[in-house]
Amino acid sequence: SALLGTAHATHLFDSRGMLGQSMRVQAVCVFFGPIDLLRLYDYARVHQTPQVNEVLTLLGGDPRLNPEQARLSNPLTCQEADTPPFLIVHGLNDTVVPPGQSRLLYDALVARRVPAHLHLIHDAGHTGPAFIAPEINAMVDEFFNRNLRAGPPPEVSSVTESNAVKD
Repeated sequence: SALLGTAHATHLFDSRGMLGQSMRVQAVCVFFGPIDLLRLYDYARVHQTPQVNEVLTLLGGDPRLNPEQARLSNPLTCQEADTPPFLIVHGLNDTVVPPGQSRLLYDALVARRVPAHLHLIHDAGHTGPAFIAPEINAMVDEFFNRNLRAGPPPEVSSVTESNAVKD
C-alpha cells in the first residue's frame, strides 16, 4: 500500500487495458509494512530472523545484487508531489518488520510535506489483537472518513503512541 501511494505517477502498476487509468489513491493506511527492503534484509541478516528469505523471494535474490529492483520496491524513492495522506501503525516490539521501517516512511513523508500520522503501539509485535482494538479501528475510520471526503485534507503530521491490548 505504501508503494502504491507513492508510485502512482511512475507507472509501475500499469497493465494492459488500463494504461489510460490513474493509479492514484486518495489515502494510504500501512500496518507494520516493510519499506526499505535493503535495510530490512540487512536487519534480518544481523538478527538472523526468517524474513531474510522473504526479502530474497520478493526481490528475486540478494538486494545488493539487484539494486534496481530494490530501488523500485522502495516507496521512499518514488514519492510524488501529490502523494496522498498516510496513516502508519506499527508495534514497538515488532521483530519481523522493525518499527524503524515505519519511522523511515514517516520521516520521508513529513520531509516532503505530505500529511502523515505515525501511531506506535507499546508491547505490540507484528500483528495481533492490539491492531484491531477499538481505538485503532476508530483511528483508521476517522482517517479514511476525513481523507476521502471532498475537499483538501488538513495539512497535519503527528506521532502518537498507545498501549497494546492484552489477550
